[in-house]
Amino acid sequence: MTTGATLCVFPPSVLETAGVRLRPSRRISITTASGELPVTVVTVPEVRVGRAVADRVEAAVHELPASGGVDGLLGLSFLRRFLVSINFQRGHLTPAPARKP
Repeated sequence: MTTGATLCVFPPSVLETAGVRLRPSRRISITTASGELPVTVVTVPEVRVGRAVADRVEAAVHELPASGGVDGLLGLSFLRRFLVSINFQRGHLTPAPARKP
C-alpha cells in the first residue's frame, strides 16, 4: 500500500517551474486521510532541503490546497535517505546525511 506519506508530493506547477518533465513513470492510487486518490508518479532529478540533497526522488504529482501555504510535501522517498530530527517546538525538520553501516 502506498500512502500520502510514502512519496513526496508536488503540484504540477512546482515541478514545471523546476524543469521536471511530467511524463509519468506510472500511475498509482495513494491512500490519504481523504480516501484513495489516483496520482501520476514522476522521478524528480534532485530534491534539496537546506544542505540535504537527494537524487532521483519519486514524487506524486498532485495539487495541494492553497490554504496549506506549502510548495510540496516531503515523503519517505526523500526522508528515508537521511537521519531526520524534528523539533516540534521550533517547527524545524533537519535532515542529516545517514551514516553508512
